[in-house]
Amino acid sequence: TGTADRFREQLAGAGAGDLLTDPEIEQLLRGAGEKPQSIGKLVEVRLNSSPVTAKGVVYKDTVYIPAAPIAQATGALLVVNNGGGTLEWQGKTVPLMRRPAGLYVGLWALQEILGMECAFDENTNTAFVEFVRVFFNGKLLPGGTQVIEGNLALPLPALLEAAGLKLETNADKGSCRIGGREIPVLMYEGVPYLPVNRIQDELDMFVHYDRQARILQLTYIPFIAGGP
Repeated sequence: TGTADRFREQLAGAGAGDLLTDPEIEQLLRGAGEKPQSIGKLVEVRLNSSPVTAKGVVYKDTVYIPAAPIAQATGALLVVNNGGGTLEWQGKTVPLMRRPAGLYVGLWALQEILGMECAFDENTNTAFVEFVRVFFNGKLLPGGTQVIEGNLALPLPALLEAAGLKLETNADKGSCRIGGREIPVLMYEGVPYLPVNRIQDELDMFVHYDRQARILQLTYIPFIAGGP
């Protein structure tokens, strides 16, 4: 027990106190003997270049990073269940790994399934995740962005719902009607997207994109007929 306590203290000192369960620690100690046991590399995490307090880990050759900061920053839906959980974003879902410290998501799953830009520097053991945060009238807009045919675009359903607008015709032929106006759209996996550079002209919204901070601000003030 004393050895296990010292081992936990060492893990805590490395910022990984909650990455292993008590049975896993006991199993490592039973198999240690005179040989050092590897529990995986600890990983620093940066979201849009900003450091995250919680650390990730390389476990069985897969880079895992904490899911909660990703969900908080992107507006992705974090679903917790008995087996672990899922992270849902842009209509896509990735499974999560449960650890005592919380839920973790595979770095490359974020890129391959959710479309975020990810990288891992083996020299510094640092994971990088890049994404565009979208705010509509000051509130984080769920759904994220997608680069389609070289254009940064937003999912039209989420954008229209936030603005209180309705899709009058379907967009399966590359265009749709909104507010009596025919608008060309880009289709991605069955979902219509509107390029950011056309949002202002097509939907009368004010658009400001801070490329360095990767923040897209949309402001929409509906026109009300019969005003003073």
